[in-house]
Amino acid sequence: MVTTYTTETAKTYQQTAEISIPEMDTVLAVARRMFGDLEEKLVLDFGCGTGRSSRLLHQWRAYRVLGVERNKQMLAIAESLPSPGIEYYHTSDARLGEYSEHCTAAFTCCVLMEVPTREGLVEIHNTIARLLLPGSTYVAVTSNAVALPYESDYISVHQAPGFTGRGGDPILAQIKGEHEFEFIDHYWTKQDYQDILESAGFSVEKMTAPVNSSGMEVPYLAIKAVRL
Repeated sequence: MVTTYTTETAKTYQQTAEISIPEMDTVLAVARRMFGDLEEKLVLDFGCGTGRSSRLLHQWRAYRVLGVERNKQMLAIAESLPSPGIEYYHTSDARLGEYSEHCTAAFTCCVLMEVPTREGLVEIHNTIARLLLPGSTYVAVTSNAVALPYESDYISVHQAPGFTGRGGDPILAQIKGEHEFEFIDHYWTKQDYQDILESAGFSVEKMTAPVNSSGMEVPYLAIKAVRL
């Protein structure tokens, strides 16, 4: 069970990140539509991990991507992979200050659900707000509390022992298949996300939870907000 990322678990994460998971593919398609045209955009990818989301933004024709990550093991893997049009920075890198209100779009993918405290979520969004030009779009792909518990051939997501339904409670998640990967996420509701985004200076425009082939909501949610 992964709670922190070492070099070895970061490598395993990268292997699972390249697997096509229908539930994730569906919500990413929603996120893509939320962004609209990215061809002229400098896009901040906050919590880029091993760079999968940054590379995805490049595939979505972002003009330039800033991948920002706090975990050095994750960042080292991202930097080792071919990354045209992408620049990577550690969260502590002073050079990020040069981009204050310069980014014209922002993305977080599977980041918010890894954060166990409201204070941590507020800090992330305050940082994103500082780097975003007012009026810019921010899209987040995160967990969908309404869909718990969830089980499919590809993923399993359910409440951990001691779960009470409070913000930050632990959730057990598993990616199934050849590169099986288990990790702990955290429970946040749509209202939690809305309150935190508004406190950081964003206006929430839309929250969308796609449904699977059985008509059930998948355990992922796409949020579109605008920096005020």
